[in-house]
Amino acid sequence: MRRPSPDLRPSSFLTGVLCLSAGIAAAQTAVNVHVSVDKPINVMTVETMGVYTDLYDAGATKPLVAATLRAAGIYTVQYPGGYGSYADLYHWSTGSGTKYMNVSPAPDYFYPSETNMAHMVAFLDKLGTAVMTVNYGSNLDGTGGGEPAEAAAWVAYANADPSSFVVIGKDSTGRDWKTAGYWATLRSQAPLATDDGLNSLRANHPKPLGIKLWQVGSEVYNNGYYGGDHKSEEDLHAPYPESEKENEKRRKNPNLSPAFYGQRVVEYAKAMKAVDPTIWVGATLNLSPIDSSWGPDWNENVLKAACGSIDFEAMVWRADARISVDPYNVVDEDAMLRKPEEDLGKILPDVLYHDKKFCPAGHAPRLAFTQMAPIHWAKVNRPMMYALFAADVYGLLAESGIVNSDWVELHDASFLSGANQPAPGFYGMQMLHVAAFRPGDEFVASSSSVATLAVHATHRSDGAFGLVLVNKDSVNAANVKVTIGGGTFALQGTRFDYGPDQLKAGTGVVKSPVKVDGPVFTVNVPAYSIVDIVLPK
Repeated sequence: MRRPSPDLRPSSFLTGVLCLSAGIAAAQTAVNVHVSVDKPINVMTVETMGVYTDLYDAGATKPLVAATLRAAGIYTVQYPGGYGSYADLYHWSTGSGTKYMNVSPAPDYFYPSETNMAHMVAFLDKLGTAVMTVNYGSNLDGTGGGEPAEAAAWVAYANADPSSFVVIGKDSTGRDWKTAGYWATLRSQAPLATDDGLNSLRANHPKPLGIKLWQVGSEVYNNGYYGGDHKSEEDLHAPYPESEKENEKRRKNPNLSPAFYGQRVVEYAKAMKAVDPTIWVGATLNLSPIDSSWGPDWNENVLKAACGSIDFEAMVWRADARISVDPYNVVDEDAMLRKPEEDLGKILPDVLYHDKKFCPAGHAPRLAFTQMAPIHWAKVNRPMMYALFAADVYGLLAESGIVNSDWVELHDASFLSGANQPAPGFYGMQMLHVAAFRPGDEFVASSSSVATLAVHATHRSDGAFGLVLVNKDSVNAANVKVTIGGGTFALQGTRFDYGPDQLKAGTGVVKSPVKVDGPVFTVNVPAYSIVDIVLPK
């Protein structure tokens, strides 16, 4: 995954002296880093860096959360979130859900009013946008599978103009989902003094939200088609037995198959794009080839049926699933930090292979990781690992052209505490944000001579140069010789540091002035730390 060493051209710099904010450690590793500013790889968008929210997290939509996320360069949340089946139980128009597997009603606290659509609209006004997962698994009555009309009405609520006369019409149960303008009008209205049951939708927001990414279902391949060990996802396109212990009976039911899901995705895309043809519709695929031995034909058959109708492929990537860990033991942190390149080196070629084989000529959907977690359950000894992982993996994903990736999850030990205090994963993203300051910034070609020193470089839209150096070596500092070609930048800039010293002191990211003495300069990166260098135009 690391980019090849670019063809460098001299740049004109003023002469100066590199000023370091950290002392030189006794043990050092010599590293050569090359950057070609004139070789753009990909562009940062508002959806590139996201975070996964839980529908039952009543604190997720507070204004402080939006401001905190934007400070880390995060403008996108995944909604309605919730592990497993929540997205395929939840009904946005009522703020409630159907029974799980048709037998277990969810407690009311799974659907707090603080995360209903009216609150979400206000939250997104302060944050940016969302990746929406529409309900594939259940209809509003809980009598069958999800309805394309319900999904289309949600698109209308989010993106339509109140004056729209686009007819959504009735679903297969006979329920009338009215017109796009009906739902947009509800969004535009202020809540009534006496709630008529629709105040959860009244957001006093006439302007459309313009939400771009819409995923059909969440982890649908866990609907029981591959047997009782893969049955966590709600899918009422086939009946559930009276007892959950008998769910093995759903194995190989044709209405749970990848081909059937693909056919339904086509129907969803047609209905949703009739309301807003500018949206992108995504299908849920398994993590081929590294986590699909139990369902190897899912991606192939979904794409055969639906690829011409989708714009992105949504996957769940939990990196620790590929490391043998016990939830009560400590994870191999060095192995975790190698995972981004190792896994992406397998996933991306496989995605390209399947797209080329099963998609219409010239049509290549983008890839999204709408759930991305470094550690799911296992413990860590050194929480700094989360920061290193976040800075490196989001850099790699942005360089690779991923349309979206959402860190799991908003409120946990790796990202934000319940009191919204940043944790190392948050600071890792913030360090990447420092280099790529805003959507529209370009990631450019870069390479490192040492595997434990990751590099990501940007040419920002304000003309500045950004460099992110991630030292994954827990023992040795890195003495990094940086060679820049293809651009001209000022010699005075800013250095940003985040590492064990900042974590221990609780200071967060610290910055200091820096001077470089030309297109070739040296930076010392302490062990297990991240250093950014930003040089103005």
